[in-house]
Amino acid sequence: MKVLLISPLCQPSLWQNEIVSCEPPLGICYIASVLEKHGHAVRILERRRIIGSRRRTEKNLEGLDKETFAQLKAFNPDYIGVTATTPLIMDAYRVAQIAREANPHTKIMVGGCHPTAEPARTLKECEEIDVVCIGEGEFTFLEYVNGSPPKDIDGIAYRDNGRVSLTKPRSFYPELDSIPFPARHLLDKGYYFSPQSMTIRGFYLAQTTLLAARGCPYRCTFCQSGQLAKAGVGRYARFHSPERVIEEIKHLIRDFNINGLLFAEDMFSIKKENVLKICELLIREELDKKLKWAVNLRTDAADKELLEVMKRAGCVQVVYGCESGSQRTLDRLHKKTTVEKNYEAIKLAKGAGLTVEANIMIGLPGETEENFLETVKFLERARPDRINRGKLYPLPGTPIFEEMFRTRKINNLRDWNDLWDKYVANDFTFADISPNRFAELQALMDRKVICPINYVYKIKNNWKTYPAMALRQMILMVLHLGVLYMPLRFQKVARQIAEWLQVQSRYVAE
Repeated sequence: MKVLLISPLCQPSLWQNEIVSCEPPLGICYIASVLEKHGHAVRILERRRIIGSRRRTEKNLEGLDKETFAQLKAFNPDYIGVTATTPLIMDAYRVAQIAREANPHTKIMVGGCHPTAEPARTLKECEEIDVVCIGEGEFTFLEYVNGSPPKDIDGIAYRDNGRVSLTKPRSFYPELDSIPFPARHLLDKGYYFSPQSMTIRGFYLAQTTLLAARGCPYRCTFCQSGQLAKAGVGRYARFHSPERVIEEIKHLIRDFNINGLLFAEDMFSIKKENVLKICELLIREELDKKLKWAVNLRTDAADKELLEVMKRAGCVQVVYGCESGSQRTLDRLHKKTTVEKNYEAIKLAKGAGLTVEANIMIGLPGETEENFLETVKFLERARPDRINRGKLYPLPGTPIFEEMFRTRKINNLRDWNDLWDKYVANDFTFADISPNRFAELQALMDRKVICPINYVYKIKNNWKTYPAMALRQMILMVLHLGVLYMPLRFQKVARQIAEWLQVQSRYVAE
């Protein structure tokens, strides 16, 4: 069978975030590799790679749709698989409509985090979709492509005489090592494996991502991991063997010339003995001399021995989900850790010679000004090398979203794009702080910790190798800090001008 796997376009208000992302879509690459192993002809179509960094104007979107239609017509697939998170779901619907027009008899399955959380609603909102995959998709989609009737396929939602039917949940596939390497050869090699600094922040390398494990045993209220765990049966957290991980790393170095790698699973050290073995093999195979790598890590799973071994094996950065400097907020998020553990983990990692990126979340339900200022004080004390601060984006399937929807703090959604546009991108906040005061507190956090720390990190990392870039960052830091001392209305205007200049510079570069 001929199969086309499609990655939709991110919603328009998030497009700037998307065009700088260089992480390959591993989910559909895994699906492609399983399909190829079983003899199917597979292609991948990424709408963001077609449109590139062009503006999301109606004219450019129409051009993108025409190109998508032309590729669908030319390939004429028997089956189409579309992946979708919440920011992608509206374009997934658009793609399904284009696909149905181009290929009326092609069967269309949509999967990913969003359809997993809202399978019945997904089918109701887009009549062109035939089947929704609930949970992991490799073997669900394989059975569908192989011709199994929907009623006999575990882990899907489908239309049955005009009604939505759900089959029983699928068991999580336990033998990860038997799944082939992701089909990265189907991607744009020049784009995904060229030197950049967006995957391991601050390190300019030919870098990419790898999954050494799947799943997470923790159930933080803002994370979709819990929803994905409920979508299947059996053990959700599973691991590749250290030997398999090393083989994939060798494959990436040999076939894609990478020298940087991010272990992209939610938590790298769920199984400490696996991590220690991976590090041992990296050193034994002398891959530590060819590769710099980074990990996502829980602060309460980081100890001195682990961090020092990782450093010796070539690790250069850990990313911690600190989220907040308020214990009250951490408890409400079900983080099952403490502010002091977060502080100690940052201290241990820096002591081991690793750079530390701390993820911080603001605008949380019930967050008070006191909690916000506790986070500022925590960051001033901990001094991570880089801070990645984001505003709460309540995603379907998470306890926070369900609470916000139940209490009608989220309502009147015209479509799924409204979640970002109405509740994240503007001055709205779920915190117990007025929008104006919340904006003032953000400016305070930016000028006291975020800007100084992040700019200094860029300057230090580029001073010897890219002095012109370092000098530019110094100038930007001074300008940015100056703006942050202005009244809010002037900050807003300055931010709009900066965003416009950033966009223009992208087009000039293109």
